[in-house]
Amino acid sequence: MGVPRWAFEVSPSVADAGGHWATAGATGLAILTVAALTCWAVLYAVIIQHNNRTGGADEKGAIALFGGGRSKPLALSLAGVYALAREFSRLGAIMIFTYVCEHFPFFPHAAKSHDMDLFWSLTAALFLAAAFTVRKSKSTDLLHREQTEEWKGWMQFMFLLYHYLHAGEVYNAIRVMITCYVWMTGFGNFSFFYIKEDFGAVRVLQMLWRLNFLVGLLMLVHGNTYILYYICPLHTFYFLMTYVVMRVGRGMNRSKWGIRAKIMIVSVIIYLVWDTQLGLFDLLFGWVGATPKMGGTAGTLYEWYFRTSLDHYSTILGMVFALNYPVAKAFFDTAGKLPGPQKALVLGVGSVGALGILGFWFSEYYTLPKVPYNATNAYMAPVALLCYVFLRNALPVMRSYHSELLHDIGKTTLETYLLQHHLWLTSNAKTLLVLVPGMPKLNFLLVSCVYYVCAKECYRLTMSLRGMFLPDGSVYTCLRNLLGLTAVVVAALVAGAMLTVSYMGRVEHLIAILGIGLLVAFATLVILDRKKAERINGPSVTAEFVRTAPRLACVGFIAVIIARTYNPAMDRPTAHPASCMATVQDGAWLYRTNIGTLECLGAYDVNQDGDEIEGWKALEEQAGACETLAWQWKAQEGDAAGCGFRMLNKWEATQRVRKGMKIAVVGDSEARNVYYALRRMFIGDDSSDDAKRHSDLTRLEPTTGSKPQVGFYWAPKVEDIRLKLASLYNDVAKPDAIVFSAGLWDTLHNGNLDDYEGSLRETAGLLHTHEDMVYMFMQPPRVVDSKLNTPEKLEKMKEEQVAKYRKVAEKNLPGKVDLLLNFHQLTSESFSPSHSVDGVHYARIYYDVLAQQIANALPYAAEAKGLGWDLPENQSRETGGMADPAYGIGVLVAIAVMLLTFDSFAGVALLPAMLFGTPSLRQALRYDVAYRPFLAISDAGSPGASPGGAQKEDGVEEKVPFISGKDGTGSANV
Repeated sequence: MGVPRWAFEVSPSVADAGGHWATAGATGLAILTVAALTCWAVLYAVIIQHNNRTGGADEKGAIALFGGGRSKPLALSLAGVYALAREFSRLGAIMIFTYVCEHFPFFPHAAKSHDMDLFWSLTAALFLAAAFTVRKSKSTDLLHREQTEEWKGWMQFMFLLYHYLHAGEVYNAIRVMITCYVWMTGFGNFSFFYIKEDFGAVRVLQMLWRLNFLVGLLMLVHGNTYILYYICPLHTFYFLMTYVVMRVGRGMNRSKWGIRAKIMIVSVIIYLVWDTQLGLFDLLFGWVGATPKMGGTAGTLYEWYFRTSLDHYSTILGMVFALNYPVAKAFFDTAGKLPGPQKALVLGVGSVGALGILGFWFSEYYTLPKVPYNATNAYMAPVALLCYVFLRNALPVMRSYHSELLHDIGKTTLETYLLQHHLWLTSNAKTLLVLVPGMPKLNFLLVSCVYYVCAKECYRLTMSLRGMFLPDGSVYTCLRNLLGLTAVVVAALVAGAMLTVSYMGRVEHLIAILGIGLLVAFATLVILDRKKAERINGPSVTAEFVRTAPRLACVGFIAVIIARTYNPAMDRPTAHPASCMATVQDGAWLYRTNIGTLECLGAYDVNQDGDEIEGWKALEEQAGACETLAWQWKAQEGDAAGCGFRMLNKWEATQRVRKGMKIAVVGDSEARNVYYALRRMFIGDDSSDDAKRHSDLTRLEPTTGSKPQVGFYWAPKVEDIRLKLASLYNDVAKPDAIVFSAGLWDTLHNGNLDDYEGSLRETAGLLHTHEDMVYMFMQPPRVVDSKLNTPEKLEKMKEEQVAKYRKVAEKNLPGKVDLLLNFHQLTSESFSPSHSVDGVHYARIYYDVLAQQIANALPYAAEAKGLGWDLPENQSRETGGMADPAYGIGVLVAIAVMLLTFDSFAGVALLPAMLFGTPSLRQALRYDVAYRPFLAISDAGSPGASPGGAQKEDGVEEKVPFISGKDGTGSANV
């Protein structure tokens, strides 16, 4: 059996010598990369030859001949092919590197480790470092480009750390950050279309390239689905929505009320599609399909519904803000120039109002659990966003500076989002890339550097290749280039598919790739020679190819040798469920006494030799004064080598079981202590209720949430357990696993061993009627006779008597239950009696160890029984569950207020200005005054004074909007 989804070190498996070594896309891309590298090497050699023959005097001319290092429109010429080969070979190398990291890793992929201390430490370190890179901004306008890049930068950093450290505690904050990104898409693109009025096809093609070029390559290389990288379809859709709103009825865009009417109509349409049960969403998007697939385990349609529902108002609210931008800008500019007292009053009241609203949002919405919060995000997250914008821009000095570090991070958010799936994280963002095994912090630092450099380069290459294939100007040229690119990609995919289905070995596969790539390069160079577009002082390019061929062959030979000798690290040996179940209780206690005061007060990690180590979290507690007790698994070998037993934290434990797992604990007080331990591990609940000692505690609920449930049912005797099981089988909240315990009460209150054995057999027979559950039976612990605290127990429940009941269970239950938990073995150490409370109950750590054994064993027990817990959810879910008509009406009202009052902050700016502002401030907020500069400049055909001021990117003056993105696109990134 393969490694299941819950294993802690997982990556897509690498085929053996008789299998498929790569996807058709990866193979085709490798062929094109070899061809590009060859052309680049040959044409560069031609440059050297040219310079040698001219004595180096014409070096600048030679470099200019071959593109001069700048991106120029694509042409079938020496310069064009040289530039394309140079850029594509770099891009291809990065894509191949991602494939190697995913499928042929240097070291086994590592498990994510939940560490909030590290999360907040790194976040604090980022902001501390950012403080040392504060620079004067080029503009002091509201939401100028450097500020929005900074905004994206710190959000992206936290977004990535959230994934790397699985920091579920900040999930709601991450949701707000994604809302901010989607809001920026509407804000930036509306601004572009409003100011420049460029609705041409070239503009649309360029934007779609920016959003989808890299994700398209990753899909081809890794065989993934589009919805897996959901940010890209999300921003593509909202960009197209903004384009349609502005393109349809474009003559109304400059009118005072026409554009507002359009936005209001679109807002109502959004309400009808997402906030009503009219079935419009399925009608519009049903074509995406409801079949479960990678990235959409409940169906692509539901995944798309879930993702869009979370932010279905964010883009339209960004458009509203952009439309009202001139008034907002006039408010901040004019208020900032008021006399001191009035400025303090106007901006102070506005800031206090924003802080008050933010505090209300935080206390009433942000603190909600994940699922209830998701239901409110689309409606309430923009409240926090607008409060941030107001507070960040309240004073001129706050708009005048930005952090250069955060600004740089914010420029590549799309690339960092996409590459995190394969270069920082792996297994589609489920595990961690390892370049330095055994040193997680150093590995984090090194992998982060590699990942960020690759992301920066992918951003540059995406823009550079866009300039080649989609230059400004002719739509015909763009379409011709795209058609040629499509033909080349299809041909590469066909070649890749042919090699993939040929069942070659790894070396043969590589040799075929190198050979085909060289043939493609040679054919390209022959075509160039015949064209003779440029005259150079040197040999023909084909002659140079022949001259360079021996060196190319040597490079290829070295690559083949590396491929032949390289043994990629598999994630872990195959896990054999039977062996894992047999060894899940194989471990040892580590016991230390006479510990120094400082060490006594602090936790430490130890290995089996008692040495302190890093990274292995052993369960431990101070069972007595200055003594430490810990338990660890023994090293797994043979068929058990792939089991991956480890002490699990809350997040890791939930990943080991199916979503919404229901565990019923049935039995006596020993079972109750295990119930408490399971709740500590799965839920983080450290409470206990001693007042209800002989009654049921938490009962399982028939919910479909994703979090595990643990319930306890009081049934102290075996006969009680049999009756309770029969009841649970018919319960609407049917459990997935049952842990039960018996023996002590039967010994104390019955004393008839034959009756016990008969009832135990009946109970075991009942288990076979419901094979769709996992069953575990916990044996009674070692009884410490000297600590028994009642005469009745001293007479009837000594260790010698309880041992007989254990033997009955050992005789009748193997083969009937999935795991026989040996609590007696766990409590049989020489130091164990000192940890017993009353001769039968032990210190909490003993039950925590049992809970760990249960959690580690559950997935293997389910796999052995074929219960399918390791499979993704494969049932489609219906859309419509996130609709909230009441909240939707509230958002429509807020949009109407902002459109009618021209206040992007829904009154937070307008009210202080009207109540405490000067006549000059109120005059500045009038429509004709605030919009005059923008409309006049636009009418003149120049966007020169657009809100964000001029920016120069890639050597091209881009004076459009007040938002990031080299082409005025806004945040079309994450």
